[in-house]
Amino acid sequence: MRDYPKKERGIFEGVLALAEGGADLHLITVQDIARAAGIGKGTVYEYFTSKEDILAGTILYCIEEELDGIEEALQRETSYDGCLACLGRWLGEVLEQRLVRYLLIMDSLQRSTMQASERYCGQVHAQRGRMLQMARRLVTLGRAEGRIRPDCTDDYCLYVQRAALSGLVLSCGSPLPGAGPEPGQQVRQALACARQLLQRAFG
Repeated sequence: MRDYPKKERGIFEGVLALAEGGADLHLITVQDIARAAGIGKGTVYEYFTSKEDILAGTILYCIEEELDGIEEALQRETSYDGCLACLGRWLGEVLEQRLVRYLLIMDSLQRSTMQASERYCGQVHAQRGRMLQMARRLVTLGRAEGRIRPDCTDDYCLYVQRAALSGLVLSCGSPLPGAGPEPGQQVRQALACARQLLQRAFG
């Protein structure tokens, strides 16, 4: 993970605490965030230019933490099935425990007329690179173990993986046929569908 200054990290954690506490992120102010972080409003402005800047930074901070966690877990896996199972456990945890707070922050940010400052461009590019590297490793393992047909191009494989991931996230907002009312069951059903999609697309 990027080496965040202690106070900047505290600001991000303050936003997350507000989101988990049920605060309306459309209505909170920089002062509210400063209070949640336990620092002065002036200190917040030493790191950020606006509330929107803070929200954008918080999302990227969360993505960075998630990537650190899954990369560490995947390092212990050496097989295609092992990596898929590891990814499934991680995605299930994210979808069940943390997705709602992420969506709240992103929704608040998207409704604003302001955009994330250019200072985040490099970080976004680096995070995309890390995700692409994980996706390519999965394809490499799948090919080596004969789990991906030779006629499947790398571009096709990466597209299918993105489609499966997008479907997972979207399905959490609407019930799947056969899924029960419990959130955990919904997530398990979504993960099973995503894995079936990969098997059919590659096999």
